[in-house]
Amino acid sequence: MKIRLERKCSATHNWEHVANFRFLHDAQAAAELFSKLDECDQRVIDQRWVEDGDETTLFRHGKLVP
Repeated sequence: MKIRLERKCSATHNWEHVANFRFLHDAQAAAELFSKLDECDQRVIDQRWVEDGDETTLFRHGKLVP
């Protein structure tokens, strides 16, 4: 599984691993919900295609950050 969900710790401002996912849409749904509930930044890192590099999606307060 090469899709990671991470949470930004409000105390240390470091990213902490939360879970691994098989499907991107599941990881993004979890990140959206968690960012709304705990008011911390959540990011999804898609590492499935090494040649294209990592794709990172950030969620804040239940919304996708462009």
